[in-house]
Amino acid sequence: MSRWLCFLVLVTGLTATAQGVTYYWDSNNDTNGFGTAGGTWEDPTAGQIDGGWSTNLNGTAVVLSNSVTTTTADPVFFGFDTNGLASGTITVSGTVEANQLKFGKNSGAITLDGGTINFATNGPTVVIQAESGSGTASSTHTINSDLSKTGGVIQFGTQNTVNEHYIVNGILSGSFFLDGRMQNGSSVLELNGLNTFAGNSSIVTGQINANTLADSGQPSSFGTDSIIGMG
Repeated sequence: MSRWLCFLVLVTGLTATAQGVTYYWDSNNDTNGFGTAGGTWEDPTAGQIDGGWSTNLNGTAVVLSNSVTTTTADPVFFGFDTNGLASGTITVSGTVEANQLKFGKNSGAITLDGGTINFATNGPTVVIQAESGSGTASSTHTINSDLSKTGGVIQFGTQNTVNEHYIVNGILSGSFFLDGRMQNGSSVLELNGLNTFAGNSSIVTGQINANTLADSGQPSSFGTDSIIGMG
């Protein structure tokens, strides 16, 4: 095998790994759909009767007794547009990892509570948003878990989904650019934590409610940097 061919094989392998695995939170085992949100997301997550990770977007795969460790390459979904996850609380235990957090527009009010969700260093933009653009989101989702990222961007909202609403009570830490892209006139992001991330913030579209502003270098809803861009 030539050096060039060997290099191509290695690069191909690395690319496949970086794509990650798409997971769906499933709280009713192999019954069609995803059930009612519950259970514990941890590292690794042992599939329980009240919740675990599945790779089946119809929610028909067995999750009971499986073991899944999500990584910073993996997008994770809480319901799908055609199969919602009913209202409830998922406990985050310790530190877990993900690439994206997406919520089905037909899902009920989902709460992520406790622990820390860690995103990839640098890399592609992390999105916390509806499962797909356009249409109308049916519920408000609450993130009480802390969120951490070093480098890159965390984007909230799809920019063209009506009624997206996220309440973030956890602490945002690390160093990244906060990008608000909620839909104008209907969608809201609430930042309620004393966030410590270093990086500028931008409100491109939509509304962000901030409960704390502070001098540069001090924790606030917009972190410890003082530059907030509009549009």
